[in-house]
Amino acid sequence: MKYEKGTFTTVPNMSALKGKNAILQVIYMWLCFHADKKGTCFPSQTTIANACGIGITSLNKFMKELEDLNLLKREIRNIKGSKEKDTTIYHIGTSCGEVGTSCGEVGTSCGEGEVLRQAKEGTSSGEERTKPNELKPIKLKESDFDLFYSAYPIHTSKLAAQKAFAKVKVDVQVLIKAIEVQKKDRKKKEESGVWLPRWKGPAPWLNQGCWEDEIEVIEISTEESEKQEFIKLGMSRYFIKHGNEKTEEMINKYGIQ
Repeated sequence: MKYEKGTFTTVPNMSALKGKNAILQVIYMWLCFHADKKGTCFPSQTTIANACGIGITSLNKFMKELEDLNLLKREIRNIKGSKEKDTTIYHIGTSCGEVGTSCGEVGTSCGEGEVLRQAKEGTSSGEERTKPNELKPIKLKESDFDLFYSAYPIHTSKLAAQKAFAKVKVDVQVLIKAIEVQKKDRKKKEESGVWLPRWKGPAPWLNQGCWEDEIEVIEISTEESEKQEFIKLGMSRYFIKHGNEKTEEMINKYGIQ
């Protein structure tokens, strides 16, 4: 077999993966492929999911299992004041010790790992070899639960919410995105005069899988929409926005607000 630089990758902690789900192992190997020498990478979920031939939901489920095995840690990089989207940084874990000490490379025995490492890094057995980098567990500044809880519109029953969150096998960014979509939809409907029940507490929202709720589209007539805007703004603010003629028309229809 011809070894070419960039065609093989080191996979640490192989012994910890033995007997685990095949897709889980493939996800881990693709993360290792993207990782730098410190075991850090930040490919998009779509990139990893497409490489493994699975969906985003399944990907998040298996990544959670990797975290439970201490083989992976995820860190959300927030760029304040920037238009860039938040990035998830992945850190390959070290439940079996140093990188390369469990079993060497994908598709090889432990004895072949050093040969492939040289092929990947462009070194030979006669050249000085670099020592494997020891990866230390990453302590996140803000936990996934804190990210979820701060994004949720109401803050009640925090302890119950923590227990419910621990049972959810979904990436926190999926939950946050669903919350933002539901917030925008709710605001739009309230502005149109649609009555809505109050937000559920964070624990019931998680327990009932509300992040998967479909957005209900409610058709509102133009006349009804204008009426609700007139009632909400009142005559003075409506006049400033739409002028005298339109305001008089609304007063004739609905009276002075």
